[in-house]
Amino acid sequence: ADALARVYVNGGALAEAFSELPAGAGPIPFGFAGGEAGSLGAALVAEDAGVRLEGRALATGDTELYRPEPFESELVEEVPADVLAFVSFADLGGALTGSGGLGLEMLGLDTAEIAELFAGETAVFVRAGGAEPDVTLVTMVEDEAAALATVERLVGTAAPWAGTIAYEAFDGLLVVSTSKSEIAAVRGDGPRLDQDDGFEAALDAADMPDQTTGFGYVDVQAAVPLFVPSAALGGLEAAAATAYLEPLGGLVFWGSDGGDAQRFSLFLGIE
Repeated sequence: ADALARVYVNGGALAEAFSELPAGAGPIPFGFAGGEAGSLGAALVAEDAGVRLEGRALATGDTELYRPEPFESELVEEVPADVLAFVSFADLGGALTGSGGLGLEMLGLDTAEIAELFAGETAVFVRAGGAEPDVTLVTMVEDEAAALATVERLVGTAAPWAGTIAYEAFDGLLVVSTSKSEIAAVRGDGPRLDQDDGFEAALDAADMPDQTTGFGYVDVQAAVPLFVPSAALGGLEAAAATAYLEPLGGLVFWGSDGGDAQRFSLFLGIE
């Protein structure tokens, strides 16, 4: 009743308005699949420590949902601290290969191989690098040799960018990154993300449960000046933008299983 704003999306009306869309949209890692019988509702609420967006995605009739199992992240103990952003999923392969493989076969990729490669927990994190931030993917694998063979084929399909991608498999992990130094950071013994005070404080403020169907974190103060053009911040220079963003804490978002509905939440801390 005290929501700042509410949104409702009628999947059937949307599909009718955009008739070129397929009857069932493909699944995404947080578990919502829209379509003719799908609907989504969300409310934005102000709290003492920030603002929260709470939503539900519902499928009725014959619409099928991809339902990931809730899990507790283990990769937060493998990823280095001081990330700008971090996103974690479980069984990402199941989501990517649903609904006919999302065109993977058209790209010449074996959907069974992709499903096996990303069957465990998968995380993508961004850290400040040189001129540009570095992006790294980490996924838990059982067969390191098979994982390397699959990623070599995947990199081959992205030939124009292949020279910028590094990858290694070790300790049950496959790591693919835009920087070899980030692979070394994962392999090294430096501070881990679950030891990062800012990360832990953001999750505590958001009251995120231990088990989710996927979650993400963004260090807003550090990430926004790097990724958002100055014009979008009213022409503020980097130093001014940093001061302007100072009251903002971390941004945390996650999905959870709500029975017939899939739940999703987003929380932005404000001091």
